[in-house]
Amino acid sequence: MSTTKTLKLLEELGVGAYGVVLRGVETTSGMNVAVKKSRVSLRVKRTLLDYEAKLVQSLSGHPAIPTIYAYGRFEHFEYLAMELGGESVKALAQQNEGGLQLKTVILLTLQMVLLLPELPVAILSKH
Repeated sequence: MSTTKTLKLLEELGVGAYGVVLRGVETTSGMNVAVKKSRVSLRVKRTLLDYEAKLVQSLSGHPAIPTIYAYGRFEHFEYLAMELGGESVKALAQQNEGGLQLKTVILLTLQMVLLLPELPVAILSKH
């Protein structure tokens, strides 16, 4: 995981409780990435995106886990660049008149269930 990547932010993909997710491009390779941007003071020592980056990095290699490319922290914001996945669950639901197909729900659930055995080791290794 690098902190020296140069990213060009393109468009907003979504907004959450802690910040915004943007589509971006890593300028050296031209690779499309998802960039999480969260407002946080430099006075905060343990930030959410820093913890997320470390936790996701510890789970790397699992097919349901995106690759982390970079984490950076600036005066009022922190950024986390990661592998850009497919369509969001929200977009899938909108395509199906506000709901998800049963097959989609089963596939998403299966991915989460298969990840469960990995979580205790990853979480405990970060404390």
